[in-house]
Amino acid sequence: MELNILGNNTARSRQAQAAFLAQAVDRKTDVILLQEPAVLEAQNKVTISPDGYEMYSPSEDWGKERPRSLTFVKTGLRAKALERRTRDVTGVEVEGVKVFNVYVHPEEKNEGPTAEAVRNIPTGGRDVVVMGDFNRSFRWNRGRAQRSITLDKWAAGLNLLSDAETPTRGTATLDFVFSNVAGASGGLDEMQSGSDHGVMWARTALVGRKSFRTRTKVNVQKCKEQWDQEGESLAEWTDRLAKVVKANSVEKRTAVKETP
Repeated sequence: MELNILGNNTARSRQAQAAFLAQAVDRKTDVILLQEPAVLEAQNKVTISPDGYEMYSPSEDWGKERPRSLTFVKTGLRAKALERRTRDVTGVEVEGVKVFNVYVHPEEKNEGPTAEAVRNIPTGGRDVVVMGDFNRSFRWNRGRAQRSITLDKWAAGLNLLSDAETPTRGTATLDFVFSNVAGASGGLDEMQSGSDHGVMWARTALVGRKSFRTRTKVNVQKCKEQWDQEGESLAEWTDRLAKVVKANSVEKRTAVKETP
């Protein structure tokens, strides 16, 4: 089983947000990440939302603190909100994978709340995916060092899945995908939303869960010989055989700890 994630900074544009969400839903995306979402009505937390998804916001009161990131998780997936630290970082654990949706304002400095929240993302743990608009280069931004969160050092426990040289907004590379899940992949998607930022994608296996089926073999020929002696009709025999197979078959899903 895989977890499919798409993210985009829709720059507070209703049109871009609607276009992005429609395409993401059409792809049956599991987790959809928005940076700089359009807020239609702050008091009642109204935004453009996809049907069949649960919304997670880093802000309780949109009137006082308008969210700059929103995460949507497909209904039916096991998900829970992680600790809120700032309106710019939304953390949700989905099927055991911790997904962090990040927006860093261009004027954010090292001592700012979002920079601190980014540094506190548990990159040393397992099953982490971080995606978003960081508004700075992954490599040290020498020309604007005072605005850097030193992503090189922060991401030491993660793999950069996207290309650090591929532009995601104009000629600048500002949007990134990081993960420490074995076999995870991600990068710049071909999808166009109408935003000036490119759409980012990530795909990761749910390594902590396995689905398996165990069955007890049924010797059909032996059963037939036995029931022939009892004078059963073909209909009676097939009906009983189906019941035996059902009684001896077990299908279940279970959580399995990943082997270190």
